[in-house]
Amino acid sequence: MGLPGCPTKCGNLTVPYPFGISANCSLPGFNLTCDCKSRLLLGDGVTGMQVTDIFLQNASLRVISHAIISEPDMQFLSINKTWGLGDVVGAGPISLSYNHNKFIALGCGLQAKLTGIDENNFIAECSLTCWGGDPGNWLPACRPDLAATAECSGNGCCQAPINQYTPTFNAWITDLDHERFHAGLLTNFMVFIAEQGWIERVWCHLFGWNPKDSPIIPPPELLSNVPVMLEWAMNSTLLLYPMWTWAPDTEWTCPENGVESACTSNHNSCINMNSLYRVGYVCRCAIGYDGNPYLVDGCQGFTLSIFCRPKAWMHY
Repeated sequence: MGLPGCPTKCGNLTVPYPFGISANCSLPGFNLTCDCKSRLLLGDGVTGMQVTDIFLQNASLRVISHAIISEPDMQFLSINKTWGLGDVVGAGPISLSYNHNKFIALGCGLQAKLTGIDENNFIAECSLTCWGGDPGNWLPACRPDLAATAECSGNGCCQAPINQYTPTFNAWITDLDHERFHAGLLTNFMVFIAEQGWIERVWCHLFGWNPKDSPIIPPPELLSNVPVMLEWAMNSTLLLYPMWTWAPDTEWTCPENGVESACTSNHNSCINMNSLYRVGYVCRCAIGYDGNPYLVDGCQGFTLSIFCRPKAWMHY
């Protein structure tokens, strides 16, 4: 799965090329770090984001991040903090996957907003309220005696799609109802960028639901183990303005000259990954082949076993 002579294991994870954990073992922008605890870290490890899964055929990877904002009380009318992937993104091949992540906020009487570094670069927004007074009324899905499914749809929790690539995000929280917020409903408030579907699985745990407990305190381990999906593309370019139309002969599509392509294996296919804010391409093994399309002879054919049942003879 890696270049000859290059290590491909970090703990229990296999590191496939174009990624690598040693010098000259990866394509530019695909370097990872295996630390002394056998944790696979993004880039040079400065961001602290741990890679837990690499999906070669889907050109994506899962990392563990943290809550952008987690405060025990709202002391100010507005708070903002930044979240980003450092030098890993921007001009490099890796970026946040806006199709597989959500902007999420938890709390009461708040408005949450996500922007770029420039506050005028609006990306996502949602509002929070808490209905019913007693947390047991507005969090019925978290009661141990009920089997309802938690829904993050504005009542104590809201989420919005992230429809833009940017190396760094700014998260903003504004207090909309100061008196209601401090009425004992929910003193903690949290903001995340997280993999789609994650909040529904951990919502009740984040609220630390227990009918006898007050206030509600989120478990620290959940706040520091937030899954985020990233994706990559060759010749990746982030666009300052949305590209509503794109020409198939642009430099960002699959190279016509095979020598210039990162898809070096035989029996591979090149897939354009153009979108509104980002352009590039990825490599996949052709149908009937499996392996690593970024390596010479990396795509190998696999055998399909076909079992035939003897034909039953009918006698008249």
